[in-house]
Amino acid sequence: MMGIRTAFNPMGGSVKAQFDEDFVLLNTQTPGDYPFSLNVGGVFDFVLVGAGGGGYGDYFSAPAGSSGAAFEGEVFLAKGDYVARVGNGTATVLLKDGVQLITAGGGASRSGAPGTLTISPDCQVIEIRVASNGRQGGSWSAGASVSTTGWGRGGPSVSSYGGGTSSGESGGAIIKYKRKK
Repeated sequence: MMGIRTAFNPMGGSVKAQFDEDFVLLNTQTPGDYPFSLNVGGVFDFVLVGAGGGGYGDYFSAPAGSSGAAFEGEVFLAKGDYVARVGNGTATVLLKDGVQLITAGGGASRSGAPGTLTISPDCQVIEIRVASNGRQGGSWSAGASVSTTGWGRGGPSVSSYGGGTSSGESGGAIIKYKRKK
């Protein structure tokens, strides 16, 4: 006699976790899309940080960049297809089927707006350690990182008569498997 396979109970066995505890799926500050699929749901530890904005030099004000937003905490992810998107000077985003679950916005250049954190109501947050918008950059003073990693700082002002620019620090993403529930 042959059994019928299901997603919940394949051939009568119990459903096992897809990863070992503390398995690191991603740890990067390199911009790009990082897709991953889950065969079963589980709790994952996330660090998502938006990039910092660049600074500028001018004789009168020397505006520095604002920092990116940050989220650090545990999130339950259901079975499905996901993308972690580390922006090139912009937001770092967790997406499921094209829907943004968590967006850690990037900070703007030249004393512009700090990055904004957005968490979708569809996101099942279990624990929050850091959930913060970025910090404002100003004349001569860059927006400090709001992440425990130090990522996403605003670029410093440039002491220059003729202008000049500095880059903000990259954001990034760390995703680590914790447990099934």
